[in-house]
Amino acid sequence: MQEFAQKLVAPGGLLEGAHPWLAYVPVMLAACLLVFVFVAHAAGIYSWAERRIAGRMQSRVGPNRVGPQGFAQWAVDGIKTLQKEDLIPEGADRPLFKLAPYIAFAGMFGVFAALPFSSSLVIADYNIALLYILAVSSIEAIGILLAGWASNSKWSFYGGMRSAAQIVSYEIPVGIAVLAMVLPVGTLSLQEIVAQQGTNPLNWNFFYSPFAVLAFLCYFTGAIAEINRAPFDLPEAESELVAGYATEYSGMRFLFFFFAEWANIYVISAIAVLVFFGGWQVPFATTDQLVAAGGPIALLLLAGTLLGAGALGWVLAKGQDSPRRRVSIGDNIPGYIISILLGWGPAIGALVLLLLAIGFGVPQWACRLVANVVQVGSLFAKAHLLVFFVIQLRWTLPRLRVDQLMLLCWKYLTPAAFVAAIGNAFWAVYVGPASPLQVTTRLALAFGSVLIAGVFFRRVFKNLEITRSPVDIHLGV
Repeated sequence: MQEFAQKLVAPGGLLEGAHPWLAYVPVMLAACLLVFVFVAHAAGIYSWAERRIAGRMQSRVGPNRVGPQGFAQWAVDGIKTLQKEDLIPEGADRPLFKLAPYIAFAGMFGVFAALPFSSSLVIADYNIALLYILAVSSIEAIGILLAGWASNSKWSFYGGMRSAAQIVSYEIPVGIAVLAMVLPVGTLSLQEIVAQQGTNPLNWNFFYSPFAVLAFLCYFTGAIAEINRAPFDLPEAESELVAGYATEYSGMRFLFFFFAEWANIYVISAIAVLVFFGGWQVPFATTDQLVAAGGPIALLLLAGTLLGAGALGWVLAKGQDSPRRRVSIGDNIPGYIISILLGWGPAIGALVLLLLAIGFGVPQWACRLVANVVQVGSLFAKAHLLVFFVIQLRWTLPRLRVDQLMLLCWKYLTPAAFVAAIGNAFWAVYVGPASPLQVTTRLALAFGSVLIAGVFFRRVFKNLEITRSPVDIHLGV
């Protein structure tokens, strides 16, 4: 996006000779709007997915009334929250109380400025992107601390203090773990880190050395704790603090805290993928190869969208997502709306574009666009495997005590992160990239990772088979 704004004011550009701010301001506002739309939808869909996954793990249904399989529940919850009364407790510091949720949200939102989605789709390609992300993400602690202080409630104050101690503490192992991967690659730019990993999955940083695996474990554990996800959700522990720092909040201000939490699930997963798992790189296909094959890929994507979206629209409109009950037109209005948004609308658009592509060919700019779409899909597929794991982890492990939380950080994660950094530095100096030890290590780590992932997903699918029992969805009607 930054390069696009520069091209607009460069010689031959649309705004040639104009002041750079005339291009930067509209482009950055458009980028902020796109990021906000993405974050809003991602956070809402994650909240629905989490409730469905939790229901399946606990042998219950979860949301299943509003829309197909309850998919529209997150949108309805957002609209309902907008209508809630905005209460401010007596004795609260009103300016800070109002400001705190937006500061917490801004910490998450600012990360997206340096978070690449593809080889070309990044708002600002900073050469110190990792340092910027570590710094900006810390702003959330200020918002939570302000919320606890300004609420004039002991439960909120305890929650705010817990969050400040937790986030500040876990930033140390997270930063050192990221540094462990910066040492061998020699750059803080996320785009360069992704480019150096290449298209061969064996060259992913995760398989660089045993110390890289340790660095990933330290980073991911610390990152989950930083965003206050279970089993590290001490700042909002309902069994001890009612809701912690958010106890006195209502309506949209309450939602903004958890809006940031759900969006942060994608943030920490995307950073892990960019640093350790090849980022947006498509296995065995470079950007130039994707651009060269952009025409056939575009036709396949459009044909697949036409068939898939059309079938989805038909199923949703017919109410076949609810086979155990008879669906009336009134009951299935959300299904018809979603069938248009996710089914018939994309299908008609794909049909028009497919006819144009067949009749006039696929232009070069469209081939580049298709290449970036495929890279975005690669990043999303990898990141959402980790998103699923983070959601499942919440409903698997019990919450830690405060002393256990700090013990894990200072006595285990921080020393382990130092070991990973020193080990990776030693490996980079004394083990060559094409040495037999390096090749053997990469193959062994790749085989072990595939084996562990296979066992994990086998257990998940086995659990799905076991818990797939008939459920009376008439309950609560």
